[in-house]
Amino acid sequence: MDTRRLRLLLELSRLGSMREVAEELHVTTSTVSQQLAVLAKEAGATLIEPNGRRVRLTPAGRRLAGHAVTILAAVEAARLDLDRDAEPAGTLRVAGFATAVRRSLLPLVADLAERHPRVRLLIHEHEPDEAFALLAADEIDLALTYGYNLAPATFDASVAAVPLWATSWGLGVPLDAAGLDGFSGLGVPLDAAGPEGSSGLGVPLDPAGPDSSRRLGVPLDAAGLDGSWSLGVTPDTVGLDGSWSLGVTPDAAGPGGRSATGVFAAFRDAEWIVNSRNTADERAVRTIAGLAGFEPRIAHRADNLNLVQDLIVAGLGVGLLPMDWPTIPGVRILALSDPDVTMRAYAVTRRGRAAWPPLALLLNLLTSP
Repeated sequence: MDTRRLRLLLELSRLGSMREVAEELHVTTSTVSQQLAVLAKEAGATLIEPNGRRVRLTPAGRRLAGHAVTILAAVEAARLDLDRDAEPAGTLRVAGFATAVRRSLLPLVADLAERHPRVRLLIHEHEPDEAFALLAADEIDLALTYGYNLAPATFDASVAAVPLWATSWGLGVPLDAAGLDGFSGLGVPLDAAGPEGSSGLGVPLDPAGPDSSRRLGVPLDAAGLDGSWSLGVTPDTVGLDGSWSLGVTPDAAGPGGRSATGVFAAFRDAEWIVNSRNTADERAVRTIAGLAGFEPRIAHRADNLNLVQDLIVAGLGVGLLPMDWPTIPGVRILALSDPDVTMRAYAVTRRGRAAWPPLALLLNLLTSP
């Protein structure tokens, strides 16, 4: 049924005269009569009957006029809902990963409720693959997803993605798995020992001589300026005086020589913790480990970053963590570079939907500086 004809019927039920309906809607009386005749055919029922020199609605006409009230109100509500200039109103369904919900969405809730009380926000916690499935099924309006530079997010032509923010990730390790500088560059964890600690290689130092902190319980052969850096092997010169080497060449890149491959190599024998509901971080781990020349032993899978930290403290493995994530006692996050690990968050909508006022409002708030 054409809603314009429904309005003619509704006005006739209110005014009682085709002439008055015509005057109200600025059409001819003949037009009103013809359109109501078409409506009767569409409804398959007689809607009006003569009543002297006037007409009146039949019982079927009165019932349809009652439905017209609800139908026309719903159409008007839909028109206003889709009007880009209208005040945002409606239920907005958002699915996103926990970090994005905490970082991007929750800070907006109070302001949204105060300034736009007719917008109702429903939040679902989901990893990207789950959110994409809900978006495709039209069960949500907005998905907050992510990807890594080493495992990029991909988007098909049915969606539109807007970048939100990026954060650097490092390797979460037990605090006591490294010395003062956290990484020896020799493919093994350091144990703090002596006043400088960075010479420990998982074995105790035997104090001897003024430079005792450089001894590892074995005789030193002269090398370099004073021989105190050698363990009976010929050093490979690195830096100004070769003092970084004990017969091997460290991976020296980035601040402090901590290349991602060097850091990963230091924990090649460790068990690794990856996400249980998404494969992106596992792909990043395997990429860097492959560059470092080993296959990581994936042993544990956890979605919650706090649980990942608990597993690290328990000595069950190491895993990627955001550099800005608050660490619990017993956990240290080692920076990674060359290659770095960067996660970027996205706001994803079904293509063509972003103009809906509540969704346009939220997207604007999410992307505002």
